[in-house]
Parts: sequence; C-alpha cells; structure tokens
Amino acid sequence: RDAAEFADPVVKLRELVGAGVEFAGLGDAQPVDPLTYRAPGDIGWVPSFSPAHPVLGAAVILLSFSLDGHTVTKGSWLAMAMLDFVHVAAAAIWAGGVLMVGVVLWHRYRAERSSQAVQLALRFTVVAGAAAALTGAAGVAMAAVILDGPGELFATPWGRLLLAKSLFVSVAASVGAYNHFVMIPAMSAEPGSGLVERRFRSVLRLEAVGLALTALATAFLVVAAS
Repeated sequence: RDAAEFADPVVKLRELVGAGVEFAGLGDAQPVDPLTYRAPGDIGWVPSFSPAHPVLGAAVILLSFSLDGHTVTKGSWLAMAMLDFVHVAAAAIWAGGVLMVGVVLWHRYRAERSSQAVQLALRFTVVAGAAAALTGAAGVAMAAVILDGPGELFATPWGRLLLAKSLFVSVAASVGAYNHFVMIPAMSAEPGSGLVERRFRSVLRLEAVGLALTALATAFLVVAAS
C-alpha cells in the first residue's frame, strides 16, 4: 500500500522530540513536513500477523541481560534491570538501524536502483538520535551505581573497559553527528550524486565499526570484576 496512507512513526517521533525541546525551553518546535521523509512511490508494509509474538520475544531477550553481570550485584535489582532494559534496547535499535541502512543502500546500489539515500539518512537520524541519547543516559546512570567512585575508572579492569567502551561509543556518535550535519546537507544539495553517496556509505561503515567495537567491549564488561 502507498506509504502516504499511513501515519509516519518517524515524523511522529520527530514531532515528539521537537515538542520536548520546546517544553524544556531550549528552542521552538518546528513543523515537520512528512514529504521530506518519503520518496515518491514509497510503499508501506502492513503486518499480516499479530505483533505480540515478536515484541514478546524481544522483551524476553532484553530482560535476560538483567539476570547476569553487575546488574544483579549492584544497587536495586529492579532499578538496574529497568536501566539495563532501556540501555540494551536503545543500543540495539541504533546498531541494528546502522546495519540495515547499510544493507539497503548496498542492495539498491547492486540493483542499480535509486538509493533514496537522503530519505533513508533523514529518517534514520531521527531514530538514531533518540536511541543514542537513551543509550548514553541509561549507561551513565548504571555506571554511577556500579562504580564506588571516579577513581575506579582507572583502578579496576571494569573501569578501564568502561572507558574503552565510552571511547568507541563517542566515535560512533561523532560519526552519526557528521552524517547529520555534513552528509545529509551534502546529499540534499546534490541528490543522486554517486560520489556523495559513496562517502555516505563509507561514513556509515565507520559508524558500524565503532558500534561493533562497543559491543565487543560490552561483552568483556559483563564478566570483568569491578
């Protein structure tokens, strides 16, 4: 079905973020043009099954992270479990989104179809921005509970791994910001430019590497001693 028939969740999220900014007194909410985030002929997908099963499965997987590691040894289990749930879910959306944008762009390139890279980048930057903010906020809150003091960042294996993970996250977030503030304007100014789109794919790969290294550091954090 034509995507125009559906309420666009990305536009709704963008409006929600804008309203939040206005509420916080940091600026004015700007009206969002839904057509900016769509390309002509975009098709909307209507699930033919109840979404309850995949949502339940994802929730069980996310909750499983709250049964091991420091989330069961430090602070309130319930509070840490909730923070861990938000942290892992947001990180999965961010990393999974980067991967899927890259896969879609590659398939369209191989098929010699229009990449619609601008629309993809615009849509994903809204989702990735919200996911990155939630990932960071929940991660900082958990670290504050787990660490007995800032000195443990350097004095313990867990603290040093956390610093390494923070570095990788910073790299990925910086690359995402570069995409938002540099690549999207460049692609908008030169729509269909093969050179600009190749740059975008290269930058996207760099963000994926940063997130992959973050996941690797996280795996070591789970078993490291604080």
